[in-house]
Amino acid sequence: MVTEYSTRTKLNAFFEYWFMANEMKRLWFEDFPAGVEGIDSLEDATAVARRATLQMRLWYSCLFVVVEGYQELTDSGDLTRSDDVDELLEDSEGVDGLRLLRNSTFHFQPSWGHQKFFAFFHGQGRAQWIRTLHKRLGAVAIQAEMGSKEHETARLEELNVLLADNEESA
Repeated sequence: MVTEYSTRTKLNAFFEYWFMANEMKRLWFEDFPAGVEGIDSLEDATAVARRATLQMRLWYSCLFVVVEGYQELTDSGDLTRSDDVDELLEDSEGVDGLRLLRNSTFHFQPSWGHQKFFAFFHGQGRAQWIRTLHKRLGAVAIQAEMGSKEHETARLEELNVLLADNEESA
């Protein structure tokens, strides 16, 4: 039996997936620069690099789920298209590379450094592309969440802070 979900339920899910990606991004930005200071050995450097790579992979992989949600929700008419997001998604090589990265993260590969992981990084400017995509999808997700049913004042304030933080990052 196929369950039908309301538009509001789908938009709440879209926001929650973006929020998960945002938490991974936040951890990456918090941990990685701070972890560089005080490295005294190769073991320390390896541990920091491994943690940073893990957080980046999870952030990027979670963000691809948000891309899938955006495409599904805009195609169904449950979410209004954003020209800013659509412009970035026209980079089919970037989107497909991000999909492969997600697959290599969440589907077993016989080699940890599988080509699917590296495919995303072959294009120029991928770090800026992903940050901009994250920011633009975040604006869409936060606005969709803010437009939902009645929120108590504290929740709206929390969403406004999140929106301001998202605007500052890139």
